[in-house]
Amino acid sequence: MLPTAIKPPSSTTMMNMFFAEEDAAGAPGSGTKEITVYDRLGFPEDKIAIGINASEVLQWFGNRDAIIEKFTRDNKGMEPEKVEIEVDKFMMDREMVEAFIAFEKRKADPRNLKAEAEATLSDPSTWGIYAVWITGGAGFAYVKNVIVEPKYASGEWEPIHIKLPGADRFAEAAAEKAASVDIAAAVDAISTAVDHASSVV
Repeated sequence: MLPTAIKPPSSTTMMNMFFAEEDAAGAPGSGTKEITVYDRLGFPEDKIAIGINASEVLQWFGNRDAIIEKFTRDNKGMEPEKVEIEVDKFMMDREMVEAFIAFEKRKADPRNLKAEAEATLSDPSTWGIYAVWITGGAGFAYVKNVIVEPKYASGEWEPIHIKLPGADRFAEAAAEKAASVDIAAAVDAISTAVDHASSVV
């Protein structure tokens, strides 16, 4: 006799259970095949971790192409083949999928958005940051336009010229080198190298 905690399903329960490969009538291969949530999701049933609600994945993430697009957007340098492998790994990790679904639900909850905005605006440090930026921007503009520019315009202040030791010799050497290089010969050499490289490939 089985313990009471482990009871086999009753016959009425077995009749109401549907699997991904079954049609609407509930019998495998009994005629027209209904499109399942796994077909719409774009993953075979065995490529999704046990316990994941495929309807919620479809609702909050979209189909396979949408998930791949999100992964590509978040990982710009990743190769497309690697992205597909990572998406398949992600769908086999029940905890991660459920955590992201919970995150998407919290993010979409209007009460959460309102509470977050209110918390941010009621935080004194937020207002302090705003005050620093506004004061700094206005103060910089005031100093530049009211104090510094008129002094330069009146001649009271003169522009500062910093003379670096050896800068004039460097400029002369760079000018001589540029004058001595034959531009046409350099372009011909580069063109020949490119032609040779393209013929090898």
